[in-house]
Amino acid sequence: MSLAQELFKEYQTVANGYSLIQELEYYLQLAVEENDTYLELTELAQLFGRSGYLDLKIALLNELWNIKPDVEIGYLLAQQAYDLDQIEQAAEWIDKLSHFTMTEKMRLLQAHIAGKRGDTRQQKMLLDQLLKENPQSATLYYYQAQFYLNENDFIKAKEFLNVILDYFPQSQWAKSARSLLINTMIDSEFIDPEQLSNLIANKQLPEFETATDWLQIAKASFVVEDYEQALAFAKQSFELDKDNLDSVFLQLQIAVIQQDITAAKKLLEWLERNIPIGHELIGEMSQLAAQMDLLSDSLIEKLIDYTLLLEDNSEQFQYIQLITHYYVKMNQAAPLEAFADMMAEEIEEPASLSYAYAKYFELSNNFVEAEAYYLDAIELALNIPTLVYELAQLYLKFNEKELAAPLKTQYQHTLYDIPELRQLIIE
Repeated sequence: MSLAQELFKEYQTVANGYSLIQELEYYLQLAVEENDTYLELTELAQLFGRSGYLDLKIALLNELWNIKPDVEIGYLLAQQAYDLDQIEQAAEWIDKLSHFTMTEKMRLLQAHIAGKRGDTRQQKMLLDQLLKENPQSATLYYYQAQFYLNENDFIKAKEFLNVILDYFPQSQWAKSARSLLINTMIDSEFIDPEQLSNLIANKQLPEFETATDWLQIAKASFVVEDYEQALAFAKQSFELDKDNLDSVFLQLQIAVIQQDITAAKKLLEWLERNIPIGHELIGEMSQLAAQMDLLSDSLIEKLIDYTLLLEDNSEQFQYIQLITHYYVKMNQAAPLEAFADMMAEEIEEPASLSYAYAKYFELSNNFVEAEAYYLDAIELALNIPTLVYELAQLYLKFNEKELAAPLKTQYQHTLYDIPELRQLIIE
């Protein structure tokens, strides 16, 4: 067992960095004269860092720097500050290192720090200099690609990623480059189906091994509308990770597109059983369920919990309408009233519930209240294109034809001027 390992075993439980320095005083004095001890203590600091004791690592590295300013110690402190998002502190360490001969990794860190500080001009200059000096470095092509992605220059980023894939397919960066390229394609919806096919089939590149790998190419296949391939890859992802909500959700999306109600029902049931309360997929899966007429009381309950957590008013409003339509379709007036009352106490803009209350009172055959809430909803200009048409239907239901007739012309050339309203027959 090395000295670093012995000291780690003995001192990993000390309270803080100050206490550690006191405990190591003997070895720190030796390190002033003995380089071997200095190196052992450097390794000890690394052991602390790898085990999550960052305060101990930083305290020891600082003490070693005070004993002897060493370029590697300075780099470790700069990198640690950068990793902790202490960018100005990292920049100060890089400035100290500039008085030494800086290695490629140090100059690369300097470029990263410049980028974090918003100095893209210096970042680009440093990256260009490094690549010019070492054009065989897959690492540098990768970070050039990341730089251009941050600048929203997908075309240039793609060029650098393709260099890695074409010329360094066996490098440690090949898998990351492929992943970054595919993710960029997905996010930008700028996918070349032929290139995607080549990326998947290229045997020189690392194999797809993890659930994440398979899900990524499943999503890319979905974007290019190769649904059979997307489905096969999504299933492969699920086989490798049986808790993978995203792979099941992607299968659900495909089932809805293919109008496979049996598969959609099975997938929805799985998601309902396994999705945590408040998960971000609940809203989207509820919309898909509504498209297939597969909403259920249990899923609506999950959607209500999710809607209460939302801070985006427009998204919240969207799901309030979905829940309202479900209760109307199921002819459930009491649950609709309870839902509207609860939301009125919880949300910032309860006026947006006018439509929900209009539907509740309509279900309850209360014409006066239903009409009042419909008119409130229209006055608020709620984003529901069918709103005036539904008010007209209310008037016809209660034999108030003289009130329904003017609506056909009153709302011409507005959001509410839909074909159903224009074609409404009032006898």
